[in-house]
Amino acid sequence: MNRIRFVSNAPRLALGIFAAVMVAVSAAAAADHVVFVTDYGLYGRHAYYFVAMEKGYYAAENLDVEIVRSQGSANTIKQVANGTAQLGFADAFAVVLGRANDDVPVKLVAMIYPKPPHAVYVLKSSGIAKPQDFVGKTLADTAFSSVPKLFSTYAKISGFDPSNTKWIATNSDALPGLLTSKRVDGIGQFTVGEPLLAAARRRRRSSAFPMPMLALIITATASSLLTT
Repeated sequence: MNRIRFVSNAPRLALGIFAAVMVAVSAAAAADHVVFVTDYGLYGRHAYYFVAMEKGYYAAENLDVEIVRSQGSANTIKQVANGTAQLGFADAFAVVLGRANDDVPVKLVAMIYPKPPHAVYVLKSSGIAKPQDFVGKTLADTAFSSVPKLFSTYAKISGFDPSNTKWIATNSDALPGLLTSKRVDGIGQFTVGEPLLAAARRRRRSSAFPMPMLALIITATASSLLTT
């Protein structure tokens, strides 16, 4: 029941947070045009931003909001840092890495997901049943995804060398096809993207390998709104 309540209330909570951040940006920057970049493509999890636009919430605050898609949180962070966008929806782990490794001048201003949604999806027929089975396998994700970056820590916690698993970068639209055609053994994907994979795999069965052991690292900063 707690999980069901979270799913139904999350869009409303995120919508309120996003509207409040938009108002703050408008007041601080005194700019009518605001570019907001997503974390990864345009999917159902981004719907409430468009709902607010259609209902005129941004216009009521004298904001002309432009919502653009990204190919991953690392790309989102760069766009916010270089001023291409004023706000972004990004994986907080990618923000931490960006600030620690490259001193990227962005900051978290609101939390959207209380739990990390990162996962690696495989077909049940792949024979991958536990983390150690990733040894010698080939996985795919976009170049800017945070999942491959998290995988290294996940592997070490799970007791195997991450260098023994190969990652290839590809376009987000190609990921479901690569998995269902068995050209790769698994793909990085947020758990909220499972319906997209279900449609693509047709009758093939797949499994998800979430990364729960990383919860101590990213639960408090799972996915968030960020700004410079």
